[in-house]
Amino acid sequence: KKGRERMDGVVLVVVDLTKGFLYGVGDDPVGYVIEKALNELKPRKLLIDVFGASTEGNKWEDLNPQSPEVQQLLLAFHQFVLNRDWKCEAIVLCPNLSHCETRHKSPLTPSDVFYLSFGDQGSSPSIDFRFEVSQEGPRFHPVNFAPGIKPESIARDSNLSNLLLQVFQNAKRGINRELDPSPSPSRFEKVILGGTFDHLHAGHLLLLSCSTLVSSSQVHIGISGDALLKNKKFGDQLEPFDKREAHVREIVLTMNPNIDLHTFEIQDGYGPTITKEDLDCIVGSEETQSGCLKINDIRVEKNWNKLVIIIVGLLWTPPALW
Repeated sequence: KKGRERMDGVVLVVVDLTKGFLYGVGDDPVGYVIEKALNELKPRKLLIDVFGASTEGNKWEDLNPQSPEVQQLLLAFHQFVLNRDWKCEAIVLCPNLSHCETRHKSPLTPSDVFYLSFGDQGSSPSIDFRFEVSQEGPRFHPVNFAPGIKPESIARDSNLSNLLLQVFQNAKRGINRELDPSPSPSRFEKVILGGTFDHLHAGHLLLLSCSTLVSSSQVHIGISGDALLKNKKFGDQLEPFDKREAHVREIVLTMNPNIDLHTFEIQDGYGPTITKEDLDCIVGSEETQSGCLKINDIRVEKNWNKLVIIIVGLLWTPPALW
């Protein structure tokens, strides 16, 4: 018997592309199934998983995570959920985990699985490789999309299916980086990022998603220590370090249970980026871009390699949350 209890409020959406990707103009089956899960169950955590290949033969696990299409899709997933339920944490799972030799388990156990398939009706997805299923097993909600089987339309702001198709059509394409135009691999062995990560919100989740996706091995996350935040505005309302660290670890290890994750306390804006030479890539936001450039200036002065800088786009906050 499985020993874990089902975690109500944790919902997994699976997009199965193994039998093709069929939809008409104006349709968005990917957006439809995500919205269906949000509306019916109001989850506190929504896990999004895509697997399979496109008609062009490009595989989801072969995508270049730095490509503009992938970055836009990642942002769109989080924006889509934020627009509908800002309290729900959207977690986009990294591809290719089913092929990992070491199969660690996610910290989360989904209570429900919404399973989107195309063409013939799909069967229950195999999720054992990623999740340790509870004794009861997840509740299964199949959604089939095929000619003649068309679900009702959804909000007009939804374009997830089109963006997903663009990812497949440009799977091998690299990103055009203005910050560092030099050639680089699509994934990096040692990726680093930093932040306060207080009361995790959609922007944090997007940053963690990108960092985990572009890493082939290690993710190093510096989290602002309590002493560094003592003079911050509303500092008395911040979560303690241990709680922030635990939440970050839960999210990243759900995205990719096989990642070599290092979390640690930092007391300045640089952390180990200027004391540890053996790093490859830094992920930041538009707000921290100048700090990333300053880090590279210091590394150059030390005759160290410059870090490849990846800047994650900003999410738009719906007016209802202003």
